[in-house]
Amino acid sequence: MKLYNLNTVFNFGKHKGKTLQEIVEIENYVPWGNELVKVRDENSYLNWCIIKIEDFCISNHVIEKIKHIKPGFYLSDDAKSSLKLKYEIIIDTYNQKNNFYG
Repeated sequence: MKLYNLNTVFNFGKHKGKTLQEIVEIENYVPWGNELVKVRDENSYLNWCIIKIEDFCISNHVIEKIKHIKPGFYLSDDAKSSLKLKYEIIIDTYNQKNNFYG
């Protein structure tokens, strides 16, 4: 599992080479002919990454930072559910590595 922060550079996809912050700043606009058209947040690239990319994860702290950059930012219910499962995996992995269960 990879925890992304605002300075993490994407090494995949249409935003390869950009940081998470750069993506947040341009997020919600897609090229349509010669214009940039706004898309709904639940269709955003970050929502897609959270749901579709197994090892893509952002913390609640990073989500709060994103909301400061983009006050209207929100996660879809599917993205929230996906993050919850990923957090559980991170915690379980940490506990197993540190032998907290016995």
